[in-house]
Amino acid sequence: MYGNELHLLSEDIKKDSNLISDYLLDHEISHVYLPPALLSVLPRKVYPSLKAILYAGEPCDEETGRYWGEQKKLYNLYGPTESTIYATYREIKEGEVHLIGRPIANTTTYVLDGYLRPVPVGAVGELYIGGSGISRGYLNLPELTEECFLVNPFQSEEEKEIDYNGRIYKTGDLVRYLAGGDIEYIGRNDFQVKIRGYRIELGEIESALLSYEGICQAVVLAKENSSGLKYLVGYYVSDASVNHEDLSMHLSALLPEYMVPSVYVHLEELPLTINGKLDRKALPEPNFTGDKEYIAPTTPLEKELAEIYGEVLGLPVESIGIHDDFFRLGGNSIMAIRLINKIQHELGIRIKVSDIFQGKTIRLLSSIINKSKPEYKPLVSLNNANTKLNMFMVHPGGGGSEVYQSLADQLDGDYHCYGVDYYNLYHEEKIDNLNHLAMYYLNHIDEIQKESHQEEYILLGWSLGGQIALEIASELETRGYKNITVYLLDTILKYSDSELMKLNMSCISDEDLSQRFDIPIDSEDFIPPKNVLRAEFMLGEQNISTQLRYTKTVLLKAMLKDGDENQLIEEYVKQLAYNNVEKVVEDVSILKVYPVNSSHKTMLKEEQSIINIIRDHSNNE
Repeated sequence: MYGNELHLLSEDIKKDSNLISDYLLDHEISHVYLPPALLSVLPRKVYPSLKAILYAGEPCDEETGRYWGEQKKLYNLYGPTESTIYATYREIKEGEVHLIGRPIANTTTYVLDGYLRPVPVGAVGELYIGGSGISRGYLNLPELTEECFLVNPFQSEEEKEIDYNGRIYKTGDLVRYLAGGDIEYIGRNDFQVKIRGYRIELGEIESALLSYEGICQAVVLAKENSSGLKYLVGYYVSDASVNHEDLSMHLSALLPEYMVPSVYVHLEELPLTINGKLDRKALPEPNFTGDKEYIAPTTPLEKELAEIYGEVLGLPVESIGIHDDFFRLGGNSIMAIRLINKIQHELGIRIKVSDIFQGKTIRLLSSIINKSKPEYKPLVSLNNANTKLNMFMVHPGGGGSEVYQSLADQLDGDYHCYGVDYYNLYHEEKIDNLNHLAMYYLNHIDEIQKESHQEEYILLGWSLGGQIALEIASELETRGYKNITVYLLDTILKYSDSELMKLNMSCISDEDLSQRFDIPIDSEDFIPPKNVLRAEFMLGEQNISTQLRYTKTVLLKAMLKDGDENQLIEEYVKQLAYNNVEKVVEDVSILKVYPVNSSHKTMLKEEQSIINIIRDHSNNE
């Protein structure tokens, strides 16, 4: 229609970005389609005849999109083969490569939840496509066709009359509508993986990797080690290998700990298929060896620790040196809990999870063990603000008080912060009675209060820690104390809420716990975390002993979803204005609620918001 020519590149040219560049120049190409992986390596020359670049097939990295969007008209075309290739498009001008725009002509798009209900603007859902381009299905695959091609429940009466838009295709892509009408691409449903009970979007980690200086391309995969434990691998392309410890620190500031890769692999370029798309199967296996010179264990303790490291990490013991970092070898916080349990079981030595974070190598951990005292300490000073008011930070479920260390460091000008460490992590006999556990902690808190002559009780707790803090407050009121403040970091009370109790019942089977911790049910390592979780379940379903009359209660409510498997619980909790805390106070005027832009599990990432709320509340009292 326009008198243009269509050029099809040969297989040899398609595999070489320099040959593609020469072809564009020699044949005065005006419009070119290139997959993002090839576009990212296209030589950045002047192409006088080139007017527009189109890309599709997979997401483009921001830096590439920004550069070519400034040089030429750059279009992001989105669409699966099942919708006859393209369904939406958008011109990319300033690197906004995450946007896939709006539907093309004769195409409809829907963003739906797991129950085929439209989600609000800004909420993440799965993209469904309708319209004229939808294919009839998969040849000779009736079950797959029925699963992916659905009757369109949103077809209008007018569309039915003209037999249009009767079916929609389930893409498997996670997106959301933006206020301006554009669709933002989040990632693939099948690129979501579940590690340690968390549902993780790999694309979010890839975006964080790309924000590190020098990295131009990134891919993240979830893999399994020989013990069946899942871990994340970060592949990246840069001119030279970056410092992996610095990279982990950078990602830790952007992502929750469970989303930081255990290992990184530097590549000169990403492997591509013959179609120019990323070939994930060709990515090399990571090499789990320490980045320090190998020095073998020599002392009996070092040799025993190396054996335990190997069992927990699924690595041959002869590959583990005394200077190798536990976390650089593939460890994570759940593995650290397994490690301390194995050390206690096999060596009879009790250490804390925080000891693993401080002594990441066998040499350092040996030194800590040799110097450590075996007894469990219920209270640990988290900062040195000895002249300030005491604040007691009660451990959350499944972890120790070390999770508050960074928050305590930031509050050292306001409070002397003490961590109330988790009794059940260090004792075989668990305390599963809420009042008994609170009384045990309160006895130790009182010792500190008397030493510092402080009458005001200030407590803070995240999740289960907040429930324990409320029970401590209840006991204090029974004893006649009135000057009490409790900060609740998204604590949710289940008792007296039959609907929430019912929803929660579906989350406590051995299979669920095994999946959450990535530990086989028949493994001896499954028993300790199972016992801790069972006790926590019982603690979480108990009520506060008395109605609170005087305790000033501050609830910091998480406003975002974690995206975990039980969406019904998340949706139900979101509509609870006070997380059921109002049910344990006599007068709701002593309860204040502050919304926090985080999910339940990422609450402590919003450190500055927490600090601001604490300071604002204390200044107004």
